[in-house]
Amino acid sequence: MIRKQQGRWKRPLAFILMLVLAAASMPMTPASAASTGMAWATQQVPIYTPPSGGVWYPRLLKLTPQEWLVSFDTNAGGGNTRIVVSRTQNGGYSWSAPVTAVSSPTGNVGNGQMMRLPNGEIWLAYRHVVQHGSTYDIQLNVRRSFDGGYTWSDLPGGLIGSSTATSFKGLWEPHLEMIGNTIAVLYVDDSPAAVGTTGQQNLYMKTWNGNSWGNRITISDGPHFRRMIAAPTQGTRTPPCIR
Repeated sequence: MIRKQQGRWKRPLAFILMLVLAAASMPMTPASAASTGMAWATQQVPIYTPPSGGVWYPRLLKLTPQEWLVSFDTNAGGGNTRIVVSRTQNGGYSWSAPVTAVSSPTGNVGNGQMMRLPNGEIWLAYRHVVQHGSTYDIQLNVRRSFDGGYTWSDLPGGLIGSSTATSFKGLWEPHLEMIGNTIAVLYVDDSPAAVGTTGQQNLYMKTWNGNSWGNRITISDGPHFRRMIAAPTQGTRTPPCIR
C-alpha cells in the first residue's frame, strides 16, 4: 500500500514534471464514462520544468474550486532535495513559480503531504534524511503555513518520529488526516529496530494532543492489519480505537 522510494534522491533524473491534473479536475476537458471505465483527457499542464536535476512526489491540496496547491520534491539547480509548493488560482490553467516550504543544509527532505485544518492553517508533513557514511538518520516532522501556503515555519512539537539505520531504511511517507475532530498522522517504518530482518514494513498512527504527537498506535505489523472503530466526533479529541 505504501511504497518506499528507495534511492530516489540519488538518481540524476532530469525530466519535466507533467502532472495530469486535467484528467480529473480541469474544466476545459472533463472526464467522461466509457464502456470499460473512465475516458481520460490527453491534455497535460506543465507545472514546473527544472533547469537541471529532477522532481518527485507531487501531492495536491484544493483550497477552493479554483485555488489549488501542489507540493513536490526537487533538487533543481543541484544540492540537497527540498520541498516546494506551486499554486494555481484558475483551476489549473496556469501555475505560479514554486516557493520553498522545507529545505535543509544537512540533508535531503521529501515525501511532503499537505492538509488544511478547520482553522485555516495548512500543515505539511515531510521526511528528513541525513547520511553519515553508511548511517542514515531519519526524522518525520511538520511545517505549517498561516497564509495559505505562501510562507512556512516549523510546527512547535511537530516531530513525528526518528530512526537510525545502517542502510536506506527507516521512517517513510507521513500522511496527515482529520479523524473526526482529531488530527492524525500515519507513516511506515521498516527500520531494523521496528521490524528486525523480516523485510516487512510496519504502519503506525499518532494523534496530535495540541502540543505534540502522542504515542504511536500500530495499524499493521507486516501482514497483519487491525480494524479501526469510529471515534466520537463531537465535543472530544479522543483518538480512534484500534483492534
